[in-house]
Amino acid sequence: MVANVSRRDSLDLARLAIARFQVEGDDGPLRAIRHATRTSAEKLDCARVGVWLFVDDTKRAITAPMVFDLARQTYDEDGQTLHEELCPSYFQAIREHRTLVVSDALTDPRTRELADSYLASRRIGALLDVPIYRLGDIVGILCHEHVGGPRSWTDAECAFATSVADMLAVVLEGAHLLGHERELRVLERHAAEARHDESIARIAGAIGHDINNLLAVIVAATSTAASVGASAAVIRDAAERGAALAKELLLLAREESGPSRAPASVALALESLRSVIDQLVAPHPLDWSVDVDGVRVPADAQELERITLNLVKNARDAIVDDGRVSVRAFVDDERVLIEVGDTGRGMSPAVAQRVFDPFFTTKAGGSGLGLATVKALVGRRGGRVSIESREGHGTTFTVAFPRM
Repeated sequence: MVANVSRRDSLDLARLAIARFQVEGDDGPLRAIRHATRTSAEKLDCARVGVWLFVDDTKRAITAPMVFDLARQTYDEDGQTLHEELCPSYFQAIREHRTLVVSDALTDPRTRELADSYLASRRIGALLDVPIYRLGDIVGILCHEHVGGPRSWTDAECAFATSVADMLAVVLEGAHLLGHERELRVLERHAAEARHDESIARIAGAIGHDINNLLAVIVAATSTAASVGASAAVIRDAAERGAALAKELLLLAREESGPSRAPASVALALESLRSVIDQLVAPHPLDWSVDVDGVRVPADAQELERITLNLVKNARDAIVDDGRVSVRAFVDDERVLIEVGDTGRGMSPAVAQRVFDPFFTTKAGGSGLGLATVKALVGRRGGRVSIESREGHGTTFTVAFPRM
C-alpha cells in the first residue's frame, strides 16, 4: 500500500491501530488475527494475507499491523500506511463493496493507482479484499495478495474470505467489550470501598454474559468457512446467512439490543432449512418431523437457523456407516421443543458434561465453538438446551423455548 511516511512511523501507526483493540495482559485478538491470516493464506493458496486497520476515527489512513507470508511462514508488521489522498479510488471501493474482487490489480481502475508505489515492487497481480465491520461500521480490511500475474477469484474463495473477515469482526468486537470489562473491574474495586459492591457486580455480570455470548458466536463465521468444499451456490447462500447473522450477533452482544426482533415461526424457519439439512447429512438418511404449525418462540428466524444447523452438523459428524440423523419439533405444554438426534457413537458422561464448553472438542481440527454458540443463543432468548447420550447408542440434543 502507499507510504508517505517513514517506515518507523508506519510501524508505530500499525502498533497503535491494533492497540485500539488490544486488552492489557490478553493477546487473544493477536492470536486470532494470526490464525485467520494463516488459515486464509493456506486455504486460498495466497502469497500474503494481511489485516489492515484504520489508524483513527477519520478513516483516511489505514495500516497493516499483521501480514502472513505463506512462502516464508512468517507474521510481519508490513510497515506501510495507505492514505486516502493518494489512492481515493481504492478507499471509495472498499467503502462501497462487501467484497473487493480484483483479478488484475495493475489495470483495475480501483487499484491501478497503487501500481508504482506498492503492487509492482511486490509482484502483486490480483487482490481479494474484504472490509471488516464493527457494528455496521468499517474498521479495517482483510487483504489477500496474489503474486505472479492476474488471477480469477472463484465464488467459493470469495465466500471463504468473507466468512474469515466476519469472524475477525467478532474478535475485534470481543476485544473492545473485554476492555470495558477490565474497566468495570477497576470500578468494582472502588465501589467496594464505597459499599456499592452489589450494584457494580450486577453491571460486571451483565457485561460478562454478553462477552461470553460474543466469544461463542465466532463459530458462525468459521462454520460458513468450513463449507467451501460445497457448491458455489451453497457457499454463496451460507456466506449471505453468515454475514446477516454476524450483524445480528454483534447487536446481541451489546447492552442495547437494537430494533426488536420478530418472534420466529418455528415451522417456517425449520422448513426453510430442509434442503440445506438434506445436503448436510447426505448420504445418510434424515428423519424429519415438524409439528409446530403457527407456533412462535422468542428467538428470530436467523437464530433458529443457526442453532439448528450447528446441532445438525454435530449430529452428522457423529454418525458412521448406516447411521441416521433426526430433526423433530413439537409442543410440550407451554414449551416448544426442537430435538436433533443421531444414532452415532454417543458420548461418555465426562464428554457430555463438557460439550457446551467453548473450545472443547473431540474432533480432529474442530473449533469447539459450535455447541457453545447454541447454548449462548438459546440462553439469551430464555430457553434451555440439554443433552442425552450413551456410548454406542447415539446422542439427542433438546432445545426448549417458551411458547409465545
